[in-house]
Amino acid sequence: LTQAEALGCINEYCENLGFKTIIVANEEKIQNSRSKNAEDGKKDFLAYSEIKEKIIARTVRLKADFPSIISNVIEGYRTKTKGYVDFLKDCTDAVVSLVEDCEIRNIRSLRVGLQDFEVVYKICREEGLENAEICRYLTAFLLFVILAKGGQISRSNAYGYGLNRLSQKYPTHYTERYMPHCLKDWVMTNEWNDHNLV
Repeated sequence: LTQAEALGCINEYCENLGFKTIIVANEEKIQNSRSKNAEDGKKDFLAYSEIKEKIIARTVRLKADFPSIISNVIEGYRTKTKGYVDFLKDCTDAVVSLVEDCEIRNIRSLRVGLQDFEVVYKICREEGLENAEICRYLTAFLLFVILAKGGQISRSNAYGYGLNRLSQKYPTHYTERYMPHCLKDWVMTNEWNDHNLV
């Protein structure tokens, strides 16, 4: 079933059969469809905005309450590492700001990042770093994890990760010195090596 066929089916339900229909969708992901013109056999584009105008009466936009969502994620985090949850609570504002500024807002990737960062937190505490300094590592790490899991970061043999743009695009959240190469490799390969972390 193509997108155009699905919308045509919904139109049939609404206009001809009188069904009240709710569509849950990310409009940013809906692409313009190609349709075949029966008269001349040429393919033309059906703009989603044109189709929407005919079949959708009301659009309700969902605005996520990130401060509440992230606070709940942190409150629900379970660990045996002493001080980690309190550390995350102290960094809540920085994490909320990061998620709000990032073009990818995937809470599952955020949870994975918080879970993986626990290892880094322990090492930073052993090295005697203060929470404010560790929080900088956290935001750089979370941004890298979210973008990597969203397919926005890749590695080439010639240029490594080529992450200068991250420092430029997210200067508040990402500084290269807070994301050592070994952490980048860990996120990308899922292979942890204690000896590489300095």
